[in-house]
Amino acid sequence: MKKYIIISLLSLSAITFVNAQEYKVNKNNGKLTINMGSATIEGYNGDQIVFSSLKAEAEADPRAKGLRAINGSGLTDNTGLGISVVEKGADIEVNEVASSGLDIKILVP
Repeated sequence: MKKYIIISLLSLSAITFVNAQEYKVNKNNGKLTINMGSATIEGYNGDQIVFSSLKAEAEADPRAKGLRAINGSGLTDNTGLGISVVEKGADIEVNEVASSGLDIKILVP
């Protein structure tokens, strides 16, 4: 019984690890402008801004390979998380591209 519990826990942790997506920006100074409905922002001891989503990704349709999401403002999803991250000099601008419920976590140094 103990063996089955350990295998189950390892399987669940592996699934969580596989579904996690990240996008990192090597910047630890400047201004971060976030134009999103909601996001969780946390500070951490590091030198990068880390954008992540733990929301499970739906299985991709093979016909959509190579396509990118573009919203009404012309912004493209350059992170794979449904957001657009654009560096403008020392500043970074983050905009929401996908209109479906995003669960984005941002770690700032």
